[in-house]
Amino acid sequence: MAFPLSITGSVTVPKDDTDFVTVPNLAQGIEKLLSEAKATSVARDGNSITFTAGFFRFVINWNILVPFGSGKLEVEDEGHRIRVRYAARTVPLLVFTSSVFCAIAIWMSLAELRAGTFPAWALLWVFGVFWVWLFGMNYVIAMIRFPFWLKRGLLRYVSVAPRQTPPAAL
Repeated sequence: MAFPLSITGSVTVPKDDTDFVTVPNLAQGIEKLLSEAKATSVARDGNSITFTAGFFRFVINWNILVPFGSGKLEVEDEGHRIRVRYAARTVPLLVFTSSVFCAIAIWMSLAELRAGTFPAWALLWVFGVFWVWLFGMNYVIAMIRFPFWLKRGLLRYVSVAPRQTPPAAL
């Protein structure tokens, strides 16, 4: 799936010499990040994490998970770094913005058709531009914000996580 139904991509986290940056530790970090973002549900199965979210949660509009109905993140070891691949469904964003847009378009069309100042083709063009702006810009913002949020959160998780000190040599 791709535009307009989902966003996909990946972020990487470099390994360090403490052996803390591992697939299980980053998977645990992703679970924590999603819980902090108030995902409705978070489930982990090995290196794969799934979540559900959406509009109808008691969070502010700028919550990172608002545009997404659900998503899946997979953590993979690539030797010198760990890659986190993600796919998040934007269907709730598409449905919500399209519904709001349709309601506004119907209301404006009825008012405009009574007045008769614009031809119907002009109204369709204007409505098309407004829908692309309303949905498209929210989609682009989500597409840009999510990977930055994910990478920043994982780097923060790795930097503040308790380190295990190696046993003293005998």
